[in-house]
Amino acid sequence: MNLAGTVGETWGSTQELKLLIPDTKTGVDRTLPEAQAKAALAAFGLRIPRSRSATRDQVSAVAAELGFPVVVKVAAAHLAHKSDVGGVVLSVRTAAEASAAAERLSALTKNFLVEEMITDGVAEILVGAVVDAQFGLTLVIGAGGVLTELLQDSVSLLPPFTAAGIHAALQRLTVNKMLQGFRGKPPGDVPALLEAIVAVGRYAENNVASLVELDVNPIIVRPSGAGVSPWMRSFAWLRELQRCLTESTSCAMARYLKSRLTAPRRTPWTAMRVAV
Repeated sequence: MNLAGTVGETWGSTQELKLLIPDTKTGVDRTLPEAQAKAALAAFGLRIPRSRSATRDQVSAVAAELGFPVVVKVAAAHLAHKSDVGGVVLSVRTAAEASAAAERLSALTKNFLVEEMITDGVAEILVGAVVDAQFGLTLVIGAGGVLTELLQDSVSLLPPFTAAGIHAALQRLTVNKMLQGFRGKPPGDVPALLEAIVAVGRYAENNVASLVELDVNPIIVRPSGAGVSPWMRSFAWLRELQRCLTESTSCAMARYLKSRLTAPRRTPWTAMRVAV
């Protein structure tokens, strides 16, 4: 469904429609580092995995303190797409492996993020938000992780972002079958997932004046009662003043993003990122 269709559908339903459209002024976009982005979302109720920042020499000790297995990631604002540059090492299970991961990643940065690794996930969900000049804030929910591009399975929502509205949107997704228990796997912790998505929506609504785009992909849904774990492959574009609408490269990308908002949905939102 395209965004115009989402507006029409919401307008025709009994749900209260609350378009959040900030003023549009020129400005400069910047990307929040992952640790800062997670802290910002945690302040609005999103439960994030245990993690700590570390230098190369500290990675091994920090990993041991958190408890294995862990994930070791590069921590640099200019490396938002960490996986694309080989900036993530998964399933680190010993101090020696942690040291080796830090050594390998040190070619990319001097700063690292060490994070607990979730191994019992039953489904992965993408949650994103974008602020459009015409329709304002939109929340996107869909299949996350490796299934994002494979399934092209997503739903767009307009504010207010309520647990009931989000739950109804999840039921429209193909990936919802995995949340209900699929091929011998246990059902996912849907209440915890709803709580997480509501928290992301709450952050977006409260920061609509500065938010350009955010992407939490994936939220790893654990078995019922175990909660969820958001893993931020990339997070968000905040503008220091307002969205740039001049003839710069980043704004050409912003116009491209806007064109995708009203075009038939062919690719999932995780691919829609404004370059700066």
